[in-house]
Amino acid sequence: MMDWLEKAVKLAARHGRHIKSITLPIWLGGGGIQFEAPPEDTSFGRAQDERELRDELYLQAGIEAYSANDGGRRLRELALSKLQAVEKFLAENPEMRRWFERNLDAGTCAAAVAELRKRREQFRQARLSELGGAPMRQTPNPEFDWLRQAARGM
Repeated sequence: MMDWLEKAVKLAARHGRHIKSITLPIWLGGGGIQFEAPPEDTSFGRAQDERELRDELYLQAGIEAYSANDGGRRLRELALSKLQAVEKFLAENPEMRRWFERNLDAGTCAAAVAELRKRREQFRQARLSELGGAPMRQTPNPEFDWLRQAARGM
């Protein structure tokens, strides 16, 4: 009996804030526990994750526009506000819109951002392999050593 009571107390402690009402006794043909729906998450962190997801979609739209055959025209079309450009990109890509809305509803925007960043890195690696490896780094001009030293405060 004590074991059952301990389990009931632990359950009530975990879900106690969502219990709306309890009617007793359950074994006499009625009653039960009514739960209320948990409140929607309106936290600042979730809003930041959503904004970050929109920013990543904006970058993805720019990458796709740049790599298209008519890249110049598509990049000019993205010269809107960031929100309008993302909405235009999502209107042109219905599968991306479904993916975006699914992540918004599930609250998995941070995971979606990580997925988009991974996709962007794969695209970058593919472009580098097309170009023949890592880009050539320019060697600094030795005539400007005095300027670099001045910038470092030496």
